[in-house]
Amino acid sequence: MHHSGSLSTQAVNLLTNQWRLRLSSQLQVYQYEVVVHPDSMSDAFIMQGIFKVIRRKVDAILGVWCTSGRSVYTTSDIDDSLMIEADFRGIKYQVVINADSKRLISGKNLTTFKGEDNAMIHTLLNIIVKQAFRETNLRQIGKQPRFFDVSKAFEIEGSGLQACPGFRASAYNYTSGLTIVIDNINKFISNKTCLERINEILEDHGVRDKQSRILHEFQFKTVIGAYGHKKTYFVEDIDFKRNPVNVRFETHDGKKVSIAEYFLKTYDMKVTDMKQPLFIVKINGKDCHIPPEFCTIDGVPQAIREDPRRMRDVLASCRKNPAQKFKAI
Repeated sequence: MHHSGSLSTQAVNLLTNQWRLRLSSQLQVYQYEVVVHPDSMSDAFIMQGIFKVIRRKVDAILGVWCTSGRSVYTTSDIDDSLMIEADFRGIKYQVVINADSKRLISGKNLTTFKGEDNAMIHTLLNIIVKQAFRETNLRQIGKQPRFFDVSKAFEIEGSGLQACPGFRASAYNYTSGLTIVIDNINKFISNKTCLERINEILEDHGVRDKQSRILHEFQFKTVIGAYGHKKTYFVEDIDFKRNPVNVRFETHDGKKVSIAEYFLKTYDMKVTDMKQPLFIVKINGKDCHIPPEFCTIDGVPQAIREDPRRMRDVLASCRKNPAQKFKAI
């Protein structure tokens, strides 16, 4: 084919959601093991509450620091272990930062780390990113490093859902350098609690085997705890024989409490239906019971997923073009 005339060129404005990170070669970060008595390391809500109580003391000793799991990261080199006492929600805790577990991460070697050390650098960078998000008005929902602006949540008409706009960010250590990648995301949350949905099934005269229907809707699905740090839980099973009053367990201080008493004391949340069944979930490998009243359905309900038209409407309600995404970031 032959084209006559001159070819014209047009400038295209390209935007990226990746930013280069520049860390000083003089950077030195120390990692220390953290031990808490009584042990509450499995509950992120309690752990963050404890560290909020002792923050000023830790600031005075360590200066710049952040925590992740069973570790604390700081720019301070300590020779002796630290023991700090804290009183959180009526329970006395001892926090020990173990100096003998010290491990140095040096900025001089950021691009030459290999294997386990490289993974550690990657972990540290992502801890810093998560800490930065936590210091904003965004809220982490679930275990993944995804943060949402709950104040900007909006109703999706006719769906029974709310959409929360938010972001996810990760740091990557490429051979060309360190990079942070930020993406726009949305979290779909049901307007109903899981107990409200269970009661709808129980009151539906068209459903004969109500327990089977409840199991079908919730077993092997994830739910969001409406308390603490809004963790997601995988429902292994549902206990229809017991309830928040007659299921008791031993707390850190050796006392026996019911599920209802625990939620009231720890999260200031009162169980209103004492006869509701209980979700069975795994926490640190152990079977634990949580009330459906304090959970919401994670994501889009199955009934909407199975309807292509309704699913399209839900996705279209929060779709952004590239310019809108970049402006939000």
